[in-house]
This record gives sequence, structure tokens and C-alpha cells, in this order.
Amino acid sequence: MSAVFDYTGSFTPYEGVGDYNPGDAFSTTATAALTAGGIDFTGDVGFSLFGTDALDDADIYRQAPCFTTRIQAVIPRDRYSATLGTMMILRGRNERYNPAEARSTRSSRSTATNSTSFSAWPSR
Repeated sequence: MSAVFDYTGSFTPYEGVGDYNPGDAFSTTATAALTAGGIDFTGDVGFSLFGTDALDDADIYRQAPCFTTRIQAVIPRDRYSATLGTMMILRGRNERYNPAEARSTRSSRSTATNSTSFSAWPSR
């Protein structure tokens, strides 16, 4: 199990743009592993929360929370080894702020991303 807090702080990205603060982030992840039938399995779940981005102390954007899962199997053999894995990312709705109108708008939907990978290589 791990947890990370990213403090980003403010900075001026370009001359004349103003003071930009990208917002802090907090992430936590839990990982488990086991070997069964000669196959090494690993899996993890994670959750991330993000602070609000600000420009000259006015809120401008907030990234939605993010939930991730990943499962991987490594199949070691005498002549080759192979890895098969899949990952899913679920993200809520992001929010944009309009300081001039003192209101915010949320993206129209949440997103889900899936990816699957396979690789094989000669064993030594």
C-alpha cells in the first residue's frame, strides 16, 4: 500500500501570464501479488484526488477524481516468457470555472479507458 501527496506550488509559466497554481494531488495505491500454476500474477487498485487549478488566485479548472485497476500475468518458460495485462481507468467529470461569471461548468460525462497488452521475449 502506498500514498503520495504532490504539492505543486505557484509559478509564472510565461511573462505576463500571471501566477499559476496547478493544484495539489493525492493518490493511494494497493498492490497484491501471487504465484499459481507457474504464473506470476500482480494486481493493483488506485484512487487519485486533485486540487483546483488557479490563475491569479481565481479558480479555473478542477480535474475529476480517478480510479484505476490493473491486472498482469507473467508466464515464465524455458525458451520464452510472456506478459498479459489489462488496465482500466475510470474518471469523473472535470470542472471548468469562469471567474468573470462566478460560476463553473462540468464536463458532460465521465470517462472510462481500457487497455490490454501482450508481450513475449526469449528467456535467457
